[in-house]
Amino acid sequence: MTGAEPAAAPFVETPAGERFFLNAVLTAPALIVLWPVLLRGVLRALGVLDGPSALLDPVPLLAERAGPYVAWLSVIPLWSCRRNLRMEMPSPARWTLWGFAAIHAGVIAWWLSAVTL
Repeated sequence: MTGAEPAAAPFVETPAGERFFLNAVLTAPALIVLWPVLLRGVLRALGVLDGPSALLDPVPLLAERAGPYVAWLSVIPLWSCRRNLRMEMPSPARWTLWGFAAIHAGVIAWWLSAVTL
């Protein structure tokens, strides 16, 4: 033996990497709900979109119907992100996880504002 240490496993093959990948997959439904709603809101706030849009309105209407279910389910990936952030991982992965957590919190906040208004 030469005393050389074995190479470290790639991040995706570690427990933290596996949980990171799971959190990335669980973010997709939240993006499907949040992105069209935010896009429509920004375009209307900028004055680019005044009335109904045949292109943008069907997607947010679908998101508004699926939103309550996705919002309740966003609690699970938010909890998973919190557990994953306690693990040791590279800084870019940690920042991305904070982004995933913000997306899940955004869906929950959007749903709460839709329910209370």
